[in-house]
Amino acid sequence: SQMSFSRDGKKWATVTSVAKNDLSSAQVTLGNFPNFGDIGKVVVNWAQRQGPVLSPNGEVLALLGYEILNGPVYLYLYKGDQIEQVTEGRPMFWIDDSQLIFVKGEKVFIYNIDAKTTVEL
Repeated sequence: SQMSFSRDGKKWATVTSVAKNDLSSAQVTLGNFPNFGDIGKVVVNWAQRQGPVLSPNGEVLALLGYEILNGPVYLYLYKGDQIEQVTEGRPMFWIDDSQLIFVKGEKVFIYNIDAKTTVEL
């Protein structure tokens, strides 16, 4: 999915094309639903950032991404200003507003965004 909502449904995030029929770039957006990108938006290369998973409170967006086509998958965080690469892995879902479950291969981890720590499950 290229869309995700906060638990209360008041905020949402999307990854969409910048312009109709343009596959050269995409944009990551955060917004107060139904507004589109009013909190933040950033243009990225097409398909390099995907699969938005919005935190329960709608403040932090986790994304998967690639730097090299068919290369490693990375976990990125976006808070409305810039996208930060965190670690190798694929975001799955949020436990709460500061803890995110992600996978790398067959292993499962929790990333704490406040402490910037990773724990394998």
